[in-house]
Amino acid sequence: MTEGPLSVRVQREQEAFNEGLQRDGYMRVFEHTSHLFLKRRDQIVCDELEYAQGKNVLELGSISWKAWIDDNDIEPANLHCINISQEEIKQGE
Repeated sequence: MTEGPLSVRVQREQEAFNEGLQRDGYMRVFEHTSHLFLKRRDQIVCDELEYAQGKNVLELGSISWKAWIDDNDIEPANLHCINISQEEIKQGE
């Protein structure tokens, strides 16, 4: 069976993350608007995380969960993480 375009893209992203994806240039482009975006995003996350207290939580594709949970005093019963990159999972442990 041949690999489709999605499989190739997933493999490319996995390799990039495992090698330590550098986002500095990308993030500099959005620096002038990031404060408002991040403030609003963090408020949405905080509001939604209150429902995770004492429950099973599934986190997909981000290492930000650790700060969001710790900073909001959330204590889930269990936290399960899925990420394309084993390196990013290690950073979040």
